[in-house]
Amino acid sequence: MEGMLLFAVGLAGLAAVARWPEWAAPFFTFLIFIRWSDALRAEFGVPPLFMLAAPALVMLPIARWLVTGAQVGREWRHTLVLASIYGGVCIGSMLFTPDVERTHEALKNQLDGFFILIVLVLSLRDTVDFDRTLSAIVLAGLVLSGLTVYQQLTGSFDDTFAGFARTELRNIYDDSAGARSEGPVSANYFALILVVVVPLGVHRLLHRRDRLERVVGGVAAGLSVIAIGFTYSRGGLVALALTALPMTVWVPRERRRSFAVAAAVALVAGGVALAPTQFGQRVAALGELTSAMQGGTPSDSALRGRISEMTSAAMMFADHPLMGVGYGNFETYYHRYARELALDGRREERQAHSLYLEVAAETGLIGIAAFGSLLFFAFTSVLRMRSVLLASGRETEAQAATAFAIALFGYLAGSVFLHLTYPRYFWLLLGIAFAARGTVEQRAPAAIQTPALARSEA
Repeated sequence: MEGMLLFAVGLAGLAAVARWPEWAAPFFTFLIFIRWSDALRAEFGVPPLFMLAAPALVMLPIARWLVTGAQVGREWRHTLVLASIYGGVCIGSMLFTPDVERTHEALKNQLDGFFILIVLVLSLRDTVDFDRTLSAIVLAGLVLSGLTVYQQLTGSFDDTFAGFARTELRNIYDDSAGARSEGPVSANYFALILVVVVPLGVHRLLHRRDRLERVVGGVAAGLSVIAIGFTYSRGGLVALALTALPMTVWVPRERRRSFAVAAAVALVAGGVALAPTQFGQRVAALGELTSAMQGGTPSDSALRGRISEMTSAAMMFADHPLMGVGYGNFETYYHRYARELALDGRREERQAHSLYLEVAAETGLIGIAAFGSLLFFAFTSVLRMRSVLLASGRETEAQAATAFAIALFGYLAGSVFLHLTYPRYFWLLLGIAFAARGTVEQRAPAAIQTPALARSEA
């Protein structure tokens, strides 16, 4: 009953968006970020809401344009071209991949991502839509991190809170284990998506006049940092630290000293709290990477596995530099290379544990070029949005673009240590970034204006 009730709430939201389509992007973003559809399907077996929402939200702005001539997002052409090029590279790998079924499965996941891209670039039309969408991420982060912190503080690990706050008894350091928070995904990936929330929440805390927005932003950022700790993810901590670097520069000059002091106090307090714990030992084990680079073998089994996976990916790329081993086929080849390295004794299939090494291993130089063009356009789009807003004196809106650029940087920095297990988050952030430039530039392709012009001429 609980699952069907929550499913009905999602359907009601979809119906409301049909009535007020300007909320399509934030609604869809919130659903994707908390994994509404997947969590409810896994927990209660309800139908997948994503399969209903995505096609409907693609058609909604197109239908509005055809019927009323209402503007749609301006960056849809660039998006289609770049996504088609990368998709074509991945599809082309079926011509030589040893396991076509794996490629088919990976392409299905990519199709989900393309739906997300199109929904966002069509729905994000102006800076109001852009800001609402970022607010949806902050709100989703507040919900997920709030449930996680409550669960950890109360010890209510048997309650998954409808699948949005799960924990699993997993490795922390060497042979020790603990309850690692996973949210609706996995522990390491949960930490990564919460890193995205932090700069967006801090932006609202520092740059909004509305008190409620400041409070929500500050609480979301604070709870997200705490929840990252409860994931015990070393990659998440590294990504958070890397995100803090541009944030220190971005914070207004008059508040920079206070921000630096607060960050230093948090760092010292966290270090004191974690040092005598298993998590402290887990973080300290990162120091073994230095000896590993010099040919040593880490004592931490998790580190050995990561080094084996990432090194195997690099070796695959070296052996198949032009086109890779085939999209989705890292697992097919992994144990051939892992046996040679003799670092990982696990028998199960493994993934590259690095987005960029995974792309290199599976699609080669051609895939790197196509994938790199996606990332390049994403960042230049957000930075172009920021520069236009600054030039027109819209400082507050420009700060939102800066916050999102930092959030995107944090996600991509953390992806050095994580493969694309949950690709919808990647495509979600990419879709927002692709649409960013079009929210401030007033040029529009003639084809988009055709219905309205036709009526005016009549």
